[in-house]
This record gives sequence, C-alpha cells and structure tokens, in this order.
Amino acid sequence: MKAGSGCTAYAGGEEGNHAGAVTKVVIRPPRIESLTGFRFIASAMIVFHHSGGRYGLPQTELPLHNGVMFFFVLSGFILTYVHPRLDDIPATLTFFRARFARVWPVHLICFIAAALLLVPFPSQLLPSWGTTAALNLLLLQAWVPSFPISFSFNAVSWSISVEAFFYASFPVLLLIMAWSRTAVVLLALALVLLLAGIASTLELPLYTGSQSAPTSTNLMAINPLPRLLEFVSGMVLCFVLRRSRGGLPRSVAAATLVELLLVGLIIAGLIYVTDLAIAVHPFISVPLAEWLSQGGGLLLPVLALIAILAQSRGMVARFLSTAPLVFLGNISYAIYMVHQIVQETFRAHFDLTTQVPAPFGALIYAGTVLALATLLHVVVEQPARRWLTGRRSPV
Repeated sequence: MKAGSGCTAYAGGEEGNHAGAVTKVVIRPPRIESLTGFRFIASAMIVFHHSGGRYGLPQTELPLHNGVMFFFVLSGFILTYVHPRLDDIPATLTFFRARFARVWPVHLICFIAAALLLVPFPSQLLPSWGTTAALNLLLLQAWVPSFPISFSFNAVSWSISVEAFFYASFPVLLLIMAWSRTAVVLLALALVLLLAGIASTLELPLYTGSQSAPTSTNLMAINPLPRLLEFVSGMVLCFVLRRSRGGLPRSVAAATLVELLLVGLIIAGLIYVTDLAIAVHPFISVPLAEWLSQGGGLLLPVLALIAILAQSRGMVARFLSTAPLVFLGNISYAIYMVHQIVQETFRAHFDLTTQVPAPFGALIYAGTVLALATLLHVVVEQPARRWLTGRRSPV
C-alpha cells in the first residue's frame, strides 16, 4: 500500500550511532495517491449536497451527506496505516500535536470567517453566543444534542468535532486492538445500539430542519459515539490488509472490474439506502433506521472500495491518482471547511449567482470555493502544520 496523507510516522525502527546510542528512525510511509483522490470525491459529494438547487445545479434526493462517512472511514484507515503503533508517551504526544496541527488552524480561520460574515453582532441568533463559540473552538459542539449549537458558526465543523474525538481515542483504540480487534468493533457497535436505545426510550423525533430540542438525528448522526464504528472499521481494515493481501485481485483488468462493481454498488446504495431504511423500519427502531440512512447502510461497500483502491492496481485507482485529483484531494479539507461559508455569504450578502445564467453561477461558486480552498491550504494549512510540528512534512 501507498499512504494517502503525505504523512510521516515513527515506525519504531532503531538505528545505532557511533557512540552506541539508540535513536528512532523516522520512516515516511509511501503515499496511497488513489485514496487522496478519493478524499476529493467525498468532499465533492458534500459540496454538491449543500449546493444542489442553487447556482443552477440540479436538486438531488440522493443522500450525498454520506460523504462524511467516507471521510470517517478513510481517517481510521490512513491513521492506522501511518501509526500502526504508538509505543510510548512521547510518540503519543507527537501524534496529538500533529492532529491538532492538521485540523485546528484551518478550523480557527473558518470559525472567524463565519463569525464575521454570517453571525450578526450583537448576535440574536444564539442566546448563549459565548458558550457556543467556546464549544466550537474546543471542538465539542457535536456532543451537544441541539442543531443550533452543533451546526453553529461554520456548520460543517461538527464533523471536525467528531474527528477530534476519534483522535483522542486513537491511542486507546490501538492498545485494545493489540489485544482484540473484534472487541473494538463490538464496542463500537454497542455504542450504536446504546444511542439508538436512548433515542427510542426518549421517543426523540427525527430532525426536520427547525428543532432546537434533541432529536434522534442528533444522537445517531451528529454525536461522535455512534460514528466511532466507521472510524474503527477503517482501522480494522488497515490491519487486515497488512496481514492478508492474497485475496485481492492482482491483475489490472480484475482490479478494475472489482472497482467498477463496487462503485456501481455504492451508487445503487446511495439511490436505495433511504428506501432500505424505510423497508426495515418495521423490524428495527426508528433511530437504527436513521443510522442506516446516515452512513451505516453503505459502510461495507465503502470499506470494500477502500480496500481495492489502496492496492492502486485498477484503472479507477489510477484515475484517482492523477495529478489534478491528487491536488484536489490535498486541498479537500480546505474545500470542505470553506464551501458552506462561501455559499451562505453569497446568499446573505451578495446573492451574486442568482443574477447570472445558471452555468455561470455554478462556475462562479465552484471557482470561488476552489480559489479560497487553495489559498487556505497554501497560506494557512501547510505553514501551520510545519510550524506546529517542527517538520517539513508533518503527520
């Protein structure tokens, strides 16, 4: 496998110097460029989900919000690939510092931009403006079962709050997985069932777009606990691929065929996953049906696709490894973080794209997002990571 995050890691190697001392060797794992390109596809799904029906773009009923689940699975897979072990406290602290450097500087800039551009001062939108701002800056907003809080300021950053929980849990998860990977998966599945049970017991309704009170959607889609299964699944997949590659197709033609079949299966899943959730509703609770529609129903085919793409043998993987898609994958985090700010700024202040023919409106929107994401990546994300980690190629 090649790693898709352009990361470095302490792989536990040792090298003696002339004085007989032992030092750690920093080993840079190879890149999985196909997964870098795949990150852009996941990001584009979210952008289109939030933009459909505007700027001349068609409205779609497909649950493209499932792109967030792709991110969570990829995160577990790539972090485990780069950090299969964290041997001691210094290595763990280095991991935490690298994760902070990876997400928080861009999050801070986007938080400030959202506060200045989208939230009125003095704010009448949020009665507890200061508390909500603090929750956002601490990446804790996803834990609060209220959409006005979890979706406050830069709304998409709720998923970064979930990622922060994954990062905090990662060293513990590695320790448990060294004993039993099955136990970790069962624990994550138990959390899904626990949250579904709580939502059912409290008879929480589904979110319809206006509630500030807790909803079943808060607990099954936004809260970090049930999403842990997606992250853990990516981790386990990485360990499985490290140990057994014999069952994966080795020829280009066979790998391409499997890739296309899985892509088709995922597209079909996006079309029918909501119908599936409705069909099984008589046999399971409403919260579990909600979990299926919010990502759980597509988890297995996405894992299979990541497994085949990670081998970089088929034509789909090679297409995703092309320079333009790798570049877009590298800026996908910035795209994700900035796109809704651009969208809401257009709507709140300029309404620019409604005044021009439809194709040009979409081009203006997409061009603005890509330009700002590139600027954010080059001016904020990369320098901040180098400065905070003290490395040229931080994890």
